[in-house]
Amino acid sequence: MWWTGPRIIMVLLITWISAGCGGSRACPACQVIAPVALPSPVNFAELGKRLTVAFGPRTDRTTEQRTMLMLSGGGGFGAWGAAVLNGWALAGNRPSFDVVTGVSTGAILGTFALLGGPADDEILRVLYTKTTPADVYRTRPLLWALLFSSGLRNTAPFRELIGRHVTDAVIDRVAAEGRKGRLFVVATVDADVGILQLWDMTEVAMSPSPGRYDRYRTLLLAATAYPVLFPPVQIEGVLHFDGGTREQIFAHVVGLAVQQAYVNVIPKPLPPPVAYLIVNGSLVVSRQCVSERIPALGLRAIEIALTQGLIGNLYKIGTVLDSTWQLRLSMIPSDFPIDPGKDSFDTGQANRIYQKGLEWAKTLPWVDRKNFPEGTEKSPLGCEVRSSD
Repeated sequence: MWWTGPRIIMVLLITWISAGCGGSRACPACQVIAPVALPSPVNFAELGKRLTVAFGPRTDRTTEQRTMLMLSGGGGFGAWGAAVLNGWALAGNRPSFDVVTGVSTGAILGTFALLGGPADDEILRVLYTKTTPADVYRTRPLLWALLFSSGLRNTAPFRELIGRHVTDAVIDRVAAEGRKGRLFVVATVDADVGILQLWDMTEVAMSPSPGRYDRYRTLLLAATAYPVLFPPVQIEGVLHFDGGTREQIFAHVVGLAVQQAYVNVIPKPLPPPVAYLIVNGSLVVSRQCVSERIPALGLRAIEIALTQGLIGNLYKIGTVLDSTWQLRLSMIPSDFPIDPGKDSFDTGQANRIYQKGLEWAKTLPWVDRKNFPEGTEKSPLGCEVRSSD
C-alpha cells in the first residue's frame, strides 16, 4: 500500500517544514525581497539639479568661491594630474572642490581628488608612479584577440588594481561627501547608440543597494576601457567604453548644465567661480618621422585626432562657461620630452612626468582662457622614427 511508514514520515516532514512559512500571515522571512535598483546614467535636467545643490549654500563650505575640477583622459600620463594635485596640496591652497569631473584616467584621479586627504594623495602617487603595464593589462595573442575577443588586451589586472585602491571604505567616504552636496561625475560611451553617458558617482556611492561597491568600481573600469585595446564593460546588458571617445574633458553638455546651475543658485554677488582644467598630456602633437606601415600610421592618426579633439573641448568650455567663470588650465609642457614608443604606464617616464608636475605645482602657473592653445603650435622637439612593429 502506498500510504505506508516511510511515505507517511516523508509527507509529515515536508508539511512540518512548509508550516514555517504557512498560514494566513504574510511572513517577512518568506517574502521575496526585490533588489534595490542601482543608479542609472544622469540626464541633463537631473544633472542641473545636482549641480544646483553642489553650487548652492552648504554648511561644509569654508569659502564663498565656487570651484570645479575637470580632469582629462590620458592613461598613465595621469601622473601629471596626480602630481599637480599633490603639489597643490603641499602648497597649502588646494580647494575643496564643489564639483569634480573625470574622463578616462581622470575618473580614477577624480575619486581621490574629491576626498582630498593626505592618504588619498599618497594613493595617487603610488598609482601613477608605481603602476606598470603588467598591472593594467595582459596582451592577448593577436589572432586570438581578433577572432574571439572584444579587446586586444585583457584588463583583469586593472580590475584588481582598482579593487585594491578603491575599497569599500573609500567609496563610503565618497558617499559622505555626496551627502554634503558635493558632486563627482564620470563618463562612459554607450557602444550601441554612441552617446556620452554621465554617471553621478556620489549617487552610486550613496545608494542603499548592496551592489553599490561593485557598480562604482565597474564604472571606473568602463570609463577607462579604451576601445579596441581594452574590452568594453557590460552594465545591465549595455556595453560601455571610455568616455574619451566622445569628450576627453567634459565640455559641451556638462558645461551648459554648469552654467545654467550656477546662474540659478547665486542670490548675491560672490567671488568669481573657478574651473580648474587639468589635461593629462601635452596639447602639441610631437614631431615624428612616421614609418610607412599600417600600425604606425594608425597610431599617429589617433594621436593627432585626440590632441585636436581635446583642443576643441577646451574651446567649447571657453565658449559655454561665460566670463563670470575664471578658467585655469594645466597641461604637460610642450617642451617636455615624451617618448612615443613607450607605454604611458612606463614607470620611468611616469616618474619623470610626476616630478615635472610637482615642480610645476610649486608656483601653479595656470594658463587662463585668453591663452588656451588653438592647435597651431608646433612641437620644438626633433623627429623620432616610430617603428612599424
